[in-house]
Amino acid sequence: MLTAFHRFGALRLAAILVGVASFVAFAPVLAYAQTSTRDPLTGIEIGGHLGYGAFSNGGVSSRAWRSSPGDLTGSVGLQLHVGYRIIPALSLGAHLSWNLQGSRLAGPSLDSGGSAFGLGVFARLHVLEFRHPGANRSVKGTPDFFVGVGVDPFASASLWQRAYLFGTIIAGEASVNGYSFPFHIGFEYGIADHVFIGGMASFAPWVQVSGCSSSVGCGFYGNTSDLFYFFGLGARGHFHLGQ
Repeated sequence: MLTAFHRFGALRLAAILVGVASFVAFAPVLAYAQTSTRDPLTGIEIGGHLGYGAFSNGGVSSRAWRSSPGDLTGSVGLQLHVGYRIIPALSLGAHLSWNLQGSRLAGPSLDSGGSAFGLGVFARLHVLEFRHPGANRSVKGTPDFFVGVGVDPFASASLWQRAYLFGTIIAGEASVNGYSFPFHIGFEYGIADHVFIGGMASFAPWVQVSGCSSSVGCGFYGNTSDLFYFFGLGARGHFHLGQ
C-alpha cells in the first residue's frame, strides 16, 4: 500500500506531466512562426499584478482534514509571470502567486490570518498577434489581449490563529498542500518601448491532497477541491534579445 507521502508525490508528478502536456498542446502554434527572433515582440518578459485573491470555498479549514468550507477570506495578493516570448503569439515561462488571506475566525479575543502560495509553469497566447503574421512592430502602442493556462504542482494554503484567554496566549496552525491549474486572461497596452500596463484575471481549480494541523498532525486526507480566483492591475517589462 502506498504511504500518504508516496501518494502525494505521485499526484504531484501527475500534475507536472499535465503541465508538460499543456505545452505540447500549443505545438501547432509553432507552425505559425513565420516571424523571426528579430521581431521586437519576442524576448524575455517579466510581469507583476497586484490585486485581490480568494478561495471560493475558504481554502483551508481550522481542521485540515475536513472538506467543509474553510476559514480563509480574500485579501491582497501578487501574481508574477517570468517567461520568454518565443514568437509574438506565444510565451512560455514560470508563474508564482502569493496572497495574504483574512480569517472568519478573527474576533475581539482571537487574532487570525493566513496566506496562499503557488509555483509552477504557464503557456500564454497573445491572441491579437494572429491578426498580424509577420508584423514587425514595437512594443509602444501595441495592444495585447492574452489568454493562458498553467499548472502549479507546488500549491499551499495556511491558517494561523492566536487566542487570548485570561492573559494566556493559545496558538494554533493549519495548512494544506495540493496543486492547481491556473487559467488567466488579460489585456495590456504598450506605453513605452519596454513596458506594457493593464489588468489580469486568474481562475485556478485547486485540489487539496494533504494537510497538517497543530492539533492532529499531518496526513493524506483525500482530494478536496476549491477554486482560487484573482483580479489585479500591473505592468510587464519586455526585453528583446534579437539584433
